[in-house]
Amino acid sequence: MKVINYKGGSKIKSYLFITDLDDTFLNMKAMVSDEIRERINHMIHEGLQFSFITARDWNSAYKIVKGIEINLPVAVFNGAAVVDFQSHKILEGYYIPIESFWEIVNIANEHQLKVNFNYKNNDRVQKGSKIILEKAKKNKIRDVFSCSIVSNEEEVLNIHKKILEKKLLGVKINLYNDPNNKMIKILDIVSLYSSKGVAIERIKKICQYTDDTTVIAFGNGENDVEMLKEADIGVGVGNIPNSLSKYADIYLEYNGGTSILEFLEKYFYERRD
Repeated sequence: MKVINYKGGSKIKSYLFITDLDDTFLNMKAMVSDEIRERINHMIHEGLQFSFITARDWNSAYKIVKGIEINLPVAVFNGAAVVDFQSHKILEGYYIPIESFWEIVNIANEHQLKVNFNYKNNDRVQKGSKIILEKAKKNKIRDVFSCSIVSNEEEVLNIHKKILEKKLLGVKINLYNDPNNKMIKILDIVSLYSSKGVAIERIKKICQYTDDTTVIAFGNGENDVEMLKEADIGVGVGNIPNSLSKYADIYLEYNGGTSILEFLEKYFYERRD
């Protein structure tokens, strides 16, 4: 096995690398292999500034990348929450207006559909439950990062139409196909003011990066447009949509999660047999 050595002094510290997770950094099983974890940790020890921004919730993202020794903030819910990876503490948050959240809950209840939601609780991301939702008004839960409704296509599209008719304030609504089941659709709602691009700005500010820092971002989907647009160098991974290609300066094949690592090793590290 080849040993990877960092090429030169402080050069790597002038770059900030930020990646999407699914179909970009993760493998086809939506995991990080032990080998990838070991190799990326080696580069972090040598000064690699590495973070991620994902549509996933905090618990899901952390479970997958746990063991990677990230020492920077990361962002979840498509940028709605910026979280310290080591302490799990929320550093920045963009919340759904609480009136809009309850409108969504009421619409879902009319169709007997469950609302999944995540909120701020004692500076940590807390996953909601039916019991918490029933007590939410009494407990005055206000800081909701995201909510979603998962069901068959007909039901989700119907809910989507009714939410649009309400003209809710301060929300951004996204429709996704469930990657594991083509018969299932996901309706995801976050703050209108959150995005992966905004998350890059917040991470840079929190970490006090200067204008001399070059941000290189990796993404593959529609929700990565703002991230690549905000980055100094955008890297498209895999078969990217046209909306993203205009912001991609570099293209990488999706090799089951290895292409980003190979890119870093090729251009920022030298190999020694």
